[in-house]
Amino acid sequence: MNHKAKKQKKGTITQQDVSIILQRYTATTLLALLQEVSQIQDTKFDWDALVKRTKTGITNAREYQMLWRHLAYRDELVEKLEDESKPLDDDSDLEYELEAFPPVNNEASTEAAVCVKGILAGKRRNEAKRRRNQ
Repeated sequence: MNHKAKKQKKGTITQQDVSIILQRYTATTLLALLQEVSQIQDTKFDWDALVKRTKTGITNAREYQMLWRHLAYRDELVEKLEDESKPLDDDSDLEYELEAFPPVNNEASTEAAVCVKGILAGKRRNEAKRRRNQ
C-alpha cells in the first residue's frame, strides 16, 4: 500500500504578534489556554465543556475558540463578540504547524520553557494560597 504523507501547513508568529495579543490577554491566560487545549485527546473540541472548566477566566466558548484559532492558525481576533456567540463548526486542521519567526535557538527555547514552568508554578501557589485564605 502506498500512503501519501499529508503535508503540514506552516505559519509564523513574530514578536510583534505576541506583543499585540499580550495587550488583550495576559501571558497566564494564554499559557493556561495552551495547556488546556494540549490535554485534549480528540481532534474535535467541545468548546462549551472547555470553557466550563477553564482557568483562563474566559467565559464565552466562542472567544475561547477564537483565541485558540488565533494562536494555532493565525485566524483573526474579533474585537467584540456577542455574548450569545456560539463556537464555529470545528473541523480543526491539526496538520498546521506554527513556527517562531525569526527561528528560536535551543538555548532560548529552553529558557522560555523554564520561564513558562515558573509562571505556572507561581500561579498554582497563588491559587492554593487564595483558597486556604477563603
